[in-house]
Amino acid sequence: MSAKAFSSEVDTGSREENASNKEVEPPFRSNRNGKGSRIAFLAATLMLGFAGMAAAHHSNAAYDTDHPQTMQGTVKTVNWTNPHITFVIEADARNGAAAASWVFEVSSPGVLTRSGWTKRSLQPGDHAVFYYAPLRDGTPGGFLMKVTLPSGQELSYSLTPPANQ
Repeated sequence: MSAKAFSSEVDTGSREENASNKEVEPPFRSNRNGKGSRIAFLAATLMLGFAGMAAAHHSNAAYDTDHPQTMQGTVKTVNWTNPHITFVIEADARNGAAAASWVFEVSSPGVLTRSGWTKRSLQPGDHAVFYYAPLRDGTPGGFLMKVTLPSGQELSYSLTPPANQ
């Protein structure tokens, strides 16, 4: 269908006659075989699917954030890598319970670095108090929110940058 440049090319019939003479094109069709609309539909479906996966990845649903807990222990290993830093902690034996290994997940290295942490903030052998959101399924571990060192220094972090930056 081409644009009409001269008044002699314009239909002179009634509005209804002119409308019935026009070709109707389906929406989202970029070529004769319809591949353009299929590609657009596929791209939109993939984008929505990946958005759902990203939201699921960043969910804290596995952690009971309404009932944070505290424990004392010694750092066994530090895994300072993206996407999340993990610490394996040997919990102190208390009240007749044997020592146990706990795995704590923290935010990304970038978030912790912006909050003042370094790779050496917590090292294997360091003893500390760990404030965390436990795993809902009861597995020994959780989402680490704050660490208090024996010196009294607190290591915490924020997902939002300070206002002065």
